[in-house]
Amino acid sequence: MLWLGALSFDVTWASSHFDTQQDERGLSYRFNYSKQVDATNSTISLAAYRFSDRHFHSYANYLDHKYNDSDAQDEKQTISLSVGQPITPLNLNLYANLLHQTWWNADASTTANITAGFNVDIGDWRDISISTSFNTTHYEDKDRDNQIYLSISLPFGNGGRVGYDMQNSSHSTIHRMSWNDTLDERNSWGMSAGLQSDRPDNGAQ
Repeated sequence: MLWLGALSFDVTWASSHFDTQQDERGLSYRFNYSKQVDATNSTISLAAYRFSDRHFHSYANYLDHKYNDSDAQDEKQTISLSVGQPITPLNLNLYANLLHQTWWNADASTTANITAGFNVDIGDWRDISISTSFNTTHYEDKDRDNQIYLSISLPFGNGGRVGYDMQNSSHSTIHRMSWNDTLDERNSWGMSAGLQSDRPDNGAQ
């Protein structure tokens, strides 16, 4: 059965106590599947969650209701599919993820993400790390929200690293520079600075 991969299924019962209303109880059902393809060293993961009704609360959702009840969202169902593929000759790792979520009290959303990361040596510069990702989320009856992320980390000095991060979304662009270094085996320090420019809220593009 090892060729099939790993399968798991479980059921969780939860009871949540609120000061201003009756206790709420519900069930959640979770299915997980994972498989590694030895021929290509690929990994595949599938996860599915289903909540019996809106009275089931995870711990995070319970806290959200307790301290931010007016904005709390009750999850109904989540399906996530992830695929990973290393390309060893190029020191490159590729990841793709598809996530679909539905809620009892909010619009459904579908998110797709593609990430690529690799390490490279250029002359005397060793272990330069570069990663980039594209993320798009589509909300039911709404436009898409797109995000692009870029991260570059360079070795600097004896054990230090200089980093640059950029995140561009439908609503803003954020730039961040950082410098981290080690003082000795137990101590390190770092500093960072960032700049954010917001766009008028005219809806996602």
